[in-house]
Amino acid sequence: MLMREDLERIQSYLEGYDSARERLLECSRRAVRLASWAMLQVHRMELEKAGETLKGVEDALREMEEAVKGYPELSSHSNALAAYQEYVEAKSLYLLAREDRLCRLDEVAAPSAQYLLGLLDMVGELRRSALECLKRGDPGSAEAKLNVMERIYEDLLSLDHTAVIPNFRHKMDAARRIIEATRGDVVTELRRRSLEDAIRDLNRSIDGLGVKGGDDGRGSQPLRLGKPSR
Repeated sequence: MLMREDLERIQSYLEGYDSARERLLECSRRAVRLASWAMLQVHRMELEKAGETLKGVEDALREMEEAVKGYPELSSHSNALAAYQEYVEAKSLYLLAREDRLCRLDEVAAPSAQYLLGLLDMVGELRRSALECLKRGDPGSAEAKLNVMERIYEDLLSLDHTAVIPNFRHKMDAARRIIEATRGDVVTELRRRSLEDAIRDLNRSIDGLGVKGGDDGRGSQPLRLGKPSR
């Protein structure tokens, strides 16, 4: 027979564990939701609002950490890790837009694995930013986003023993594909722009030379080269 005292201690622990788990789920979901919202605000260049939203994420994470004190096994709960990862992604995107830098590990106080995974997730957000730059006719800024994506990938590629991080290899492969697709989009746009500039310059030169269109009696007409279809 079990001792009644032991049963009461175990029951008390289980009740506390369940309460902490419920609190963790609530706080982590709030952190993920707010981090996603902060990234949307960064894409809209609503940086002041994004900064305020990120403070909400940090408050949710601190509440979560407080809730699981005394239950260390909950620190590695999948929801908690996902919340840290989303936070790193959102914070880095925000700092890149505001201060042209990524967040440091100590700055986000996240586990190392979630820091790396969050940076890899950010590569996808940077592609979105690059495409927005191309859409508004700013290939130079798109190229700058691509450079950041490539530097993140190259830095993480230099790490050894990353096999111990679940999902790291999968995210690295996904990041490489995203970077290659973005590079193709940026290079295509830069070449198109270069070709348009060359045609424009050629037309100006032809205008300056006054090239005649022939002697069919219709007078001289400068030759025109149309823009290539996109």
